[in-house]
Amino acid sequence: MDTLDFEVIPLGQTILKYKAPPRIWEAFNTIYDERGSSLPNAGVQLAGKLKEQRSLYFIGDKVGKISRHNSGVSPAILNWFREKFDHYIKFNGIWNTNSRINAIWLNQYTPYEYNPVHIHQGDLETGFTGVLMLKVPKSDLEGMLQIMGNGTGHFAKTDYVPKNLEAGDFFIFPYDVRHVVYPLNPSDNETRRTVAVNCDCSYDAIKTHAANRFSLRPSERGQK
Repeated sequence: MDTLDFEVIPLGQTILKYKAPPRIWEAFNTIYDERGSSLPNAGVQLAGKLKEQRSLYFIGDKVGKISRHNSGVSPAILNWFREKFDHYIKFNGIWNTNSRINAIWLNQYTPYEYNPVHIHQGDLETGFTGVLMLKVPKSDLEGMLQIMGNGTGHFAKTDYVPKNLEAGDFFIFPYDVRHVVYPLNPSDNETRRTVAVNCDCSYDAIKTHAANRFSLRPSERGQK
């Protein structure tokens, strides 16, 4: 499992940044470019203020306005996402887990469109959000992603704005970490495209807390 290429962003709750190979993010661009308008509309149950939010994969038990489906996400791509979520779990010393990718959808941002401050949730309230960059505006200030941590206190780092984003950058953070995507400048005539992934995770909080009191070695937490 290739987990050596990652970056740690501490905000009280851990954010991990990975780099997806081109075969992963190019596959999503191809799916959207070839048949984006025929994909299920994910916007009916999302917070985003944008026209194009297309569902690619949904196997949730809480079937509402979208039924279960897979619109072309290959087993290889699903396995890549699972490996990264598993690595996040091990890195953070989370014990006795049961995780499952719940939903995958694509966000296509055009001028004036944005995602307000929000959190995620799948069938469970506990889990992880993954955000994969597919197309990135030239300016870091336009359509930027801001992640707001739940840590507080003196000298605490409470928010994170990724700089120099590229296609393939992939961030994982817990469901309850607030995040926002600001509007694009209409004069730039650019597009921002991302894929979001929800991964439910149930875990034994008591055993996790007890285990981490004894400070597991980095190698046991998935860190090299």
